[in-house]
Amino acid sequence: MIIVAVPVVKAGNEYFVSPHFGKTPYFAIVEISGKSYRLVNIVENRYATMPSGGGKGAAIAQMLASYGVNAVLSLEVGSGAFNHLLRYGIKVFYISLSKVSRPSGGGAPIVPLSKAIEMLIDGEVEEGTSPREID
Repeated sequence: MIIVAVPVVKAGNEYFVSPHFGKTPYFAIVEISGKSYRLVNIVENRYATMPSGGGKGAAIAQMLASYGVNAVLSLEVGSGAFNHLLRYGIKVFYISLSKVSRPSGGGAPIVPLSKAIEMLIDGEVEEGTSPREID
C-alpha cells in the first residue's frame, strides 16, 4: 500500500494538482492499494506562507510523515523540500509533463487529482532523482 500526498488547489468542487509544492494551500492524502485508491484526507498546508529557506521544506516533510505518507506526487519539488522528503523516506514522483497539456496562454499544466492518481497507478509518472522546478 502507498500513502501519497499530492499538493492541490480547489476549484469549484474539484481538486487539481498545485503547480507549487511548498506554496500549495492543501495536500490530498490518498491511499493506493493495487489499482484502487481512496481519498483519506485533505490537509491544510499551514506552512504555505512561511518564507523559503526558513525551514519550510523540513516542516512540510515532517508534517507529511506524521500522516504516514511514503510518497509524494507533484509537478515540481524544490531542492530543500526534496532533500527533506528523502530524509523521511518519502519517495518523490513527478507527473510527466509530456503526458499533460498546458493552458493555451502558457503556465503550469492543469491536472485533476483523479487523473494524477491514475497516472501514478498506471506507472505514467517519473520517480524523482533530483529536485524539479517548472516555469
